[in-house]
Amino acid sequence: MRSRSRNLLCCRWCSGRVVLQADEDLRSAGPVGTPIYAYADGIVTKAEPATGFGMWIVLEHNIDGQTVSTVYGHMFPDGVLVKPGERVTAGQHIADEGNNG
Repeated sequence: MRSRSRNLLCCRWCSGRVVLQADEDLRSAGPVGTPIYAYADGIVTKAEPATGFGMWIVLEHNIDGQTVSTVYGHMFPDGVLVKPGERVTAGQHIADEGNNG
């Protein structure tokens, strides 16, 4: 099921929450360093290394009364621009694209 952005696919239910993964086919991904923007207003719950995923960011959002998490991955450590607990706004530059992991 497609969401509001072509990059975000509803990939599974996880602990009672919808999890959206921001993931593009490498043929259509931008070059390393391309800005990655937050899907919606939310809170950073993770911004750390993830095995096989390089660095990842998990944002938790409240959309229409439902908790939704978005996942962004494969960044390099210096490409992660947010920290756990930080509030973000839709469209905020949260990371730079990488090909790590």
